[in-house]
Amino acid sequence: METNLQKLTKRTDADYENYISDESGVHYSPDGKRLLHARIDYEEVYSIREGTEVICDRAFDRKYYNFLKKIVIPESVKVIGENAFDGYYGVEVVCHSPHFVLQDNLLIDNDTHVIVAFFGSKYDDIVIPESVKSVGRAFWNSAIRQITLSKSIKSIGKESFQFCSMLQKVTIPDSVTSIGDNAFDECEVLRKIDIPKSVETIGKEAFMWCAFKELVIPNGVESIGDGAFTCCGLMERITIPNSLTHIGSNPFAGCDKVRIISHSKRFMAENDMLIDNRDGRLITYFGNAEQLYVPNTVYSIGSNAFADKPIKQITLPSTVKNIEKDAFVEYNRLEKIIICGSNAKELKAMLPEKQQKITECVD
Repeated sequence: METNLQKLTKRTDADYENYISDESGVHYSPDGKRLLHARIDYEEVYSIREGTEVICDRAFDRKYYNFLKKIVIPESVKVIGENAFDGYYGVEVVCHSPHFVLQDNLLIDNDTHVIVAFFGSKYDDIVIPESVKSVGRAFWNSAIRQITLSKSIKSIGKESFQFCSMLQKVTIPDSVTSIGDNAFDECEVLRKIDIPKSVETIGKEAFMWCAFKELVIPNGVESIGDGAFTCCGLMERITIPNSLTHIGSNPFAGCDKVRIISHSKRFMAENDMLIDNRDGRLITYFGNAEQLYVPNTVYSIGSNAFADKPIKQITLPSTVKNIEKDAFVEYNRLEKIIICGSNAKELKAMLPEKQQKITECVD
């Protein structure tokens, strides 16, 4: 549960109107208990003021600083917000606060056992200590190459490794039960990952823009979020387990080469289409035909189902009763949509105006 101090890591409009500055130009709340924003242009060492209890989200922003080499955290600091030291890789940190411990360039919250900051540089292999329960966003946009997570970690949080463009290898223990939204988003050289059977949920856009060629989703995974594997352009094969009960908006959009193998009784992969047998939702089309006839086993066209495909003409059967938003995204090559059935005009109205102009209704 979020404490009152943790809520204070968020800056407000009032904070921008009412603040005090020290001799280095660092902004604090009027009572001096919250460090709001630090813009230090020329100093090499900065000591956060004693009495500071909260360091706000993104308080230190590396884009402004070229010279800062050392940061001193005082004993009074109790809470550090998300990405508070964004981009401060290779900087020396001295921490006097009993609420945090600095271990192997990892700043760990002693109360929550979450890594709140990483101050290392290009390590070949980072091993997370057993004392850590959650990674947080400490490695966001860092240059790490390999990381081994400890068995004390139960979840990989939202955006934990997002934009880690040098990340090549991740070892996930069988203690992990969830992989959060955008956890490995834009890890562009991550070519292989073994997801353990303990994982139950894969979040929204969790592996977007990764470099996998083949991926086996293990039996045990129950939910895959919207766009989980979007734009994994090298992906050639992905295997879906029988344990799945939920697949969000097209998780495979932009995976131009992918073939989907399904071992699930609920999600059927046939005729280059992945269909939810329970409600007849067409989740994704993964073929490359220019003319496509959707089968009458389909009752709904899912969001982004035909994303980035070379289809020029598509025919929908009379069984289709619903077309979700962005089913036919604006950037595809569609020239004609044929909708069959007595409710064709109602379905046509569900499309954007641009696509309505290329739609033919057949009763």
